[in-house]
Amino acid sequence: MRYMILVFFMVLSFVWLCENLVVTQYPNFIAGRKGHAITLNCDVVQNKSKEIHRPVLYWYIKLPGQEPMVIHPERTKEYGDRVERISPNSQTDKSVKIHGLRFSDSRIYYCMMSFVFNEKPVSKDGTGTQVFVHGPMEVCSKNNDTVLVCETSVPKVEDVSITWLNGDTEVPAEDFTVQTTYTESESYCLVSALNISTGKQHNSTSYYCVLRHRAGGMISNASWDLPVTNLTKPGKEPVLLYTLFILNGVVILIIIVCYLLYSTVYSQHRSQYRRPILVPQMTRNRLR
Repeated sequence: MRYMILVFFMVLSFVWLCENLVVTQYPNFIAGRKGHAITLNCDVVQNKSKEIHRPVLYWYIKLPGQEPMVIHPERTKEYGDRVERISPNSQTDKSVKIHGLRFSDSRIYYCMMSFVFNEKPVSKDGTGTQVFVHGPMEVCSKNNDTVLVCETSVPKVEDVSITWLNGDTEVPAEDFTVQTTYTESESYCLVSALNISTGKQHNSTSYYCVLRHRAGGMISNASWDLPVTNLTKPGKEPVLLYTLFILNGVVILIIIVCYLLYSTVYSQHRSQYRRPILVPQMTRNRLR
C-alpha cells in the first residue's frame, strides 16, 4: 500500500512538472556549411513555482556506447569555446551558437534543464536537433558547355543525394552521374556530371546542382547559367496558329468553290437569254 501511494505521488509530481516546465527545441533539422556558424534554438517555459530551485542549462550530445557529453557550459577538447550562449541573461531563451563548424559536428544536440524539485535533482530534456555539416558546392562547365560538373563534400553519404534542376524542372537521373570518394579529411567527396549536349532541349538557361538530405530536404545548391546561343529551347507547339492556318485554307477553298459554282450558274442563265427567238413560218410569211 505504501509503494502504491509513493508511486501515485511520483506520477502526480511528474505530471505537475510536465505542465509547469516545457523545453522546446526547433527546428528538428538544421544544415550548416563547414567553417560557418549555426544556431540551436531552445525555449524554456517555466511557471512561477517555489518548488523549483537552482535551474541550470546544459547542452549535450549522445555518443555511441558512451555517456552523454556536455558541450555547454562545460568546455570539451573537441568543442572548446566554439559553443556560445546567445542570450545569457534570458530566462526563456536557452539557444546557443556553434562557431567554426566541422564535419564531426554532424550530430544530434539536446537542450536540458536541470533543477531541484521537492529537494530532489530533476532534469527535463528537449526532443533534440539534428545537425548536418557539408562543404561548399561548386559548379563548372567542361567540353564547351556540354557537361556541367558539381562538387561538394559531406561527412557521410547514407542520407544524402545529388540531383539537378533545369529551371524548376527536375533533370532525369539517367542524364547525370554521381561519384563518391573518401578523402583524408574523414569526409566524402561527391562529384556529379550532367550531360547537356546541344541536341537536348532546355527549359531554362539556368541549371542547379542540389544537395538533398533525407531528413532536411534541400540543404544546399549551386547554379550555372548557360549561354543563350547554346540553347535549344523546346518551343511550345503553336496549336492556335496551326488551327488558324488550316481554317484559313479551308475558307479560301470554300470561297473558290462558291465562285466557280456561281460562275457556272450565271453562265447558264446568260446563255438562255441570248438564244435567238424562233418565229413560226406562217408568221414570217405574213410579215412579208
